[in-house]
Amino acid sequence: MLGDIDLVINTGDTIDRPEDAMLCTYYRQALKILLKPMLAVPGNHDGSGISPDVFSSVYGSNVGSITWFRRIENYLIIGLDTSARGVIDSSQLVFLEKVLRENQDAKAKIVLMHHPIFRVGAKGLYIDQPLKDIPRDLLYVSWAGDENIAREFLRLVDIYNISAVQQGMCIMTQ
Repeated sequence: MLGDIDLVINTGDTIDRPEDAMLCTYYRQALKILLKPMLAVPGNHDGSGISPDVFSSVYGSNVGSITWFRRIENYLIIGLDTSARGVIDSSQLVFLEKVLRENQDAKAKIVLMHHPIFRVGAKGLYIDQPLKDIPRDLLYVSWAGDENIAREFLRLVDIYNISAVQQGMCIMTQ
């Protein structure tokens, strides 16, 4: 069954307590058994605001830095870090736009991050309008708290025709 898998994508919350070195060891051992390439972004349980040194020691052989991109044939995969605040920061927006601008020919553009941009009840409500115009109350709480970042992120999703935004965290909120 694993023979059919080309790539593993991990959208965070791999390790519940990053200060527990044994959990990191178990995770690295599991990756050796998997024998498949993996791309990862950190979740808040991997260490809210995980330091680049800790991230590299756990995920480095699979990804490198916390914010990254990979071009695999016609696929562009971009990893962003929401682990500290539940939302990306302005430097990641700059990074995202630069990578998208330089890879406009990619057939599929996929963004990975841990925290969702929309709250659970937002599914499919505003499909026919620009994403940047979606009402604030449909944004996930952490993104709604930094609405300008959220609106710019959604603008980039629209103008660069991002195929998918994958998140790791799903908490049912009202």
